[in-house]
Amino acid sequence: MNNPFEIQDLRTYIFSFLRKEPQAICCVCDKVLIWDKKIIEYVHWNYPPNGFFARKNGYYCVPCMKQSMPSVGCLIV
Repeated sequence: MNNPFEIQDLRTYIFSFLRKEPQAICCVCDKVLIWDKKIIEYVHWNYPPNGFFARKNGYYCVPCMKQSMPSVGCLIV
């Protein structure tokens, strides 16, 4: 009996069901966040930019999100 991976048409058909690109990558460091399931903790930023948080919409890994957050502290005087 033949190995199914020796038949080029069958091999192409089988591999057509596999994902070639990740579902989500980090906008800053390009780490893969989601392939078929979650790989790294992430934040999906989908808010309009303003003066305080000027970042583009997309997916961010938690270390990159923490790094880009300003450490303001309490503003009550």
